[in-house]
Amino acid sequence: MPLLADLVEQLAISSDPEGAAPADRLNPYVSGSYKDLFTGATTTRPDGHLIVFSLRGTCPTR
Repeated sequence: MPLLADLVEQLAISSDPEGAAPADRLNPYVSGSYKDLFTGATTTRPDGHLIVFSLRGTCPTR
C-alpha cells in the first residue's frame, strides 16, 4: 500500500503545476515535525471494497 511520502513525491515530480501546492502542504507530514506520525503504513484495517482518503484542505481553494 502506498505511503503518504509516495503521494508527495509523485505530486512534486508531476509535470502538472497543480501538483506542487498539495505537495508543499503535505510536506510537513512527510519530512517535518509530524513525520513520525505518518511515515509508516496505517494501522487501520481498510475493510470494504472502496476506500477513500480525503485530502480536502491540502489545496488552496480557487
